[in-house]
Amino acid sequence: MLRMFRSATLLYFGPIVLGALILSPFCATLTINGEKIFPLGIKPMHPVLALLILIIIIFASWVIATKYAAKLDNKILKIYTEECDPYTYISRYENILKRRLGNERPFVLMYLSAGYLAIENAEKAKQILDSIKSFPYYIIRNVVNRFNFYNALCSYYLQVNDIPNAEKMLENMLSSLQNEKFPKLRYDETYNYYTDKQYSINVAKGVFSGAEEVFSIRYNREKSKLGKVVAKYQLGKIYMYYERFEEAKEAFEYVINNGNKTYYVGKSIEFLNQCKVGEPT
Repeated sequence: MLRMFRSATLLYFGPIVLGALILSPFCATLTINGEKIFPLGIKPMHPVLALLILIIIIFASWVIATKYAAKLDNKILKIYTEECDPYTYISRYENILKRRLGNERPFVLMYLSAGYLAIENAEKAKQILDSIKSFPYYIIRNVVNRFNFYNALCSYYLQVNDIPNAEKMLENMLSSLQNEKFPKLRYDETYNYYTDKQYSINVAKGVFSGAEEVFSIRYNREKSKLGKVVAKYQLGKIYMYYERFEEAKEAFEYVINNGNKTYYVGKSIEFLNQCKVGEPT
């Protein structure tokens, strides 16, 4: 994550270089005419002690810089999850992608795929998701990353209304969850994402049984504004199906008022107009 942000990289290497420069005179000795001279006028530090101090500086710098990078990353994520502004979010990560990234690159690509789906640019999102396949370690070695990858692909297939492939990705998500290497501490939270996708597919297929309860729970569970917007959007479609137009209007108005620049706003305006048409006169 350090390589994603120049300031974090500087925060990491800066103290190390400075520490090395400060320590070097304390370890230096000069020999003139066979006589040892200490530049600082004091006995030099033992090399082992100097190395230990430098290791401590390196570790402390890494901890501080990593936390700072995570803070910067979280700030960008909030542009998407709290401000519901995928355009600015995409711009920030596209700039980061121009940097020399290592293992961070597939994570940035995953972030970008979510942003492009949020503006209904499914083609670009799919291109990005396909490019992640060139980083096999991201998918193969980490079962949580594998679940997230299939979850993103499922979102793509849902957006283009390719239900058979969305269901295949759902099966892959379940397979990842059932993998013995999946961390138990993350299972419950991640299983909720699986359930949401399962019922999103059902709604897309016109099967609404149980969906209202699932997305009502999601709305109450979600901490991010975007998560609540998505839940309300799904609830609006469910209320439309049951011809509960007042509740549908309330749900879509919530999305319009809070969804900002996501594609859910435009879709909700369309559904809202349908509500007005469908209401009994």
